[in-house]
Amino acid sequence: MGFDDFSEKDDVHYYDGEPHTFNNFWLGFLTSMLLPTLCLLLVMYMTDMFKLFNTIDKFLNFILHDETGQMSTLFIMALMPSLFGFFFVYKTERWKMGQGYITGTMLFFALFFLRTIL
Repeated sequence: MGFDDFSEKDDVHYYDGEPHTFNNFWLGFLTSMLLPTLCLLLVMYMTDMFKLFNTIDKFLNFILHDETGQMSTLFIMALMPSLFGFFFVYKTERWKMGQGYITGTMLFFALFFLRTIL
């Protein structure tokens, strides 16, 4: 079995002989940015946290200067769907989309730590 015996289907960019659909860096990046944001808002809505904030200023003050530590817990819960999405991308070998997931998740972590420092 020499090198000439391999076809294009043996390339690493193919999974089960079919080319990947939705294997795009920007799709992974946008998904990894939108999923935690939507999950964070959903959890805050379901726990009636929005009733505590009468104005946008109170909401932003809670996000930026949380003294109780609740924002850290909410942030970690919000990242869970993004981690499951990355697991799916990894198992289906969509490498470009996986790079977008990693970049978006690291950006979220950087924003979280920047928020903690400031």
